[in-house]
Amino acid sequence: MSVDGAVQSSKVDVYDYVRGCHFGGSGDGVSFDLYDYGESHHVELTLSGNRFEGFDYGSSSHFSGEISGTEISLYDYEKGDHFNYRI
Repeated sequence: MSVDGAVQSSKVDVYDYVRGCHFGGSGDGVSFDLYDYGESHHVELTLSGNRFEGFDYGSSSHFSGEISGTEISLYDYEKGDHFNYRI
C-alpha cells in the first residue's frame, strides 16, 4: 500500500495511491470520524496507547490492532484474519 499525507492529533488527511483516493477526517486525538472517499463510507477509529479499535461502516465490521514502532498489526473481524503492515 502506498499512501502519503498528514496525520495529526486532530486531523487525518492521506491519499492512497493504489486506490487513487483520499481518506481522512477529524478527531480529538483519541476518537476519529474518518471518511473513505474511494469506498464512500465512514470509519470510526479509537486510539488507546499503542492499541486501536474501530468500525468500518462499508463492511459493517469491527477491526482492532496494535502499533509497535514502525509495525502495525491489525485484526479484521469481517475476514477473521490478521494483517501486518510496516510504515
